[in-house]
Amino acid sequence: MTQQNTDNRTDNRTDNAAKEAPRCAVIILNWNGEALLRRYLPFVAANTGSCGTVIVADNGSTDGSLALLASDFPGVEVWPFDQNYGFAGGYNRALALAAEKGYE
Repeated sequence: MTQQNTDNRTDNRTDNAAKEAPRCAVIILNWNGEALLRRYLPFVAANTGSCGTVIVADNGSTDGSLALLASDFPGVEVWPFDQNYGFAGGYNRALALAAEKGYE
């Protein structure tokens, strides 16, 4: 879709914006939250909308979180960390990884 400017030049911003839409994701930081993932992740996954990508960054969980994600949520991307980096540290790692993978 193009728009005409008042001086009859074609404005391709609408077409370019559609072609170059930023990749976005919902990133959830998890640490031993198997019960919370089981309860709430289906709603997040079902209501993500056009964004389309749900990512669980796992902060070194020792419960069944990773097994649950693998068995019950195959459409959710999982980024397992080797240890618990805390809330800020975990999210900072997840956001840095997201930037590396092209998410904005």
